[in-house]
Amino acid sequence: MTTVSSAFPPELKNPAKCSRVHDVYQGWKHENPTKNPIIDFRRVLPEDVSQLEELHKELFPIVYDKQFYEGIASGITHGWVAVWRLRESLESSYFEGDELIIGFVTTSQDCRIIKDNDYKHVIKSIPEPFLLQELREKIQDESFEISPSPFGMNVYKYLVYILTMGVVEEFRFLGIAKQLLNTVIGYYQKFSPTVNALFLHVVDYNSSAINLYKRLKFEEILHWNNFYKILDRFYGSYLFSYNYDRSDSANLFDSYIDIGSNFQADQKRKYGIFNYINKFFSNSSKLLKN
Repeated sequence: MTTVSSAFPPELKNPAKCSRVHDVYQGWKHENPTKNPIIDFRRVLPEDVSQLEELHKELFPIVYDKQFYEGIASGITHGWVAVWRLRESLESSYFEGDELIIGFVTTSQDCRIIKDNDYKHVIKSIPEPFLLQELREKIQDESFEISPSPFGMNVYKYLVYILTMGVVEEFRFLGIAKQLLNTVIGYYQKFSPTVNALFLHVVDYNSSAINLYKRLKFEEILHWNNFYKILDRFYGSYLFSYNYDRSDSANLFDSYIDIGSNFQADQKRKYGIFNYINKFFSNSSKLLKN
């Protein structure tokens, strides 16, 4: 049984399913054909790493190394997950545990991951009225250089890089990817007032991901040729950003989602959400190289 993932090049065969969630779901669906799974959203926990590793192996054509998962466990890499609440959904036990991860998004401000060239392009693309006052003053300085935060912090404070995002096949078209992204947007708007933009890379053949980003007001900045190398073949990438209006510090994101609230997957969304957002291992990341 193979998974279907738009993160893989069209000419490549998708890998076998390796996440435990598929067998659990099939058994549950067979016994509960009319029921809907109970889905919740929360922050990533260190104990989520094993499930996230299974899902990344299944959904992406890149092998993420040990450092990537260590970053998630330590909190250097931030993340949010959509979880299937098994205790509320199952009458019999197919899985020893309370929940299974069915979607995720990871982000970072680690300057070892963010490529300087990308950072400068994103900063320069932010509309001038949206800029933080301190960033506006720096950009006006001809000697302006991007550098990590002061006091020895290995972090860029003005931008957040969206690393990976995915939803397992059985739970797509329910708006989960959109809600995960909106949670990220709302979190950094509300709790990180120095963040002026989010940005990401997306391989240029993944039209589903590209259309979803555009629906959520991400803007295309530029296209890099031969950005990704997958099985000895090169593919291009688009650079997208989402800009925060920091001209008014009280201007909070109205649709910020309470990540502790339950989400009933009881119907398909009328907006026809695209199934999931591909996120590839990026040439921007020296830290995550194999």
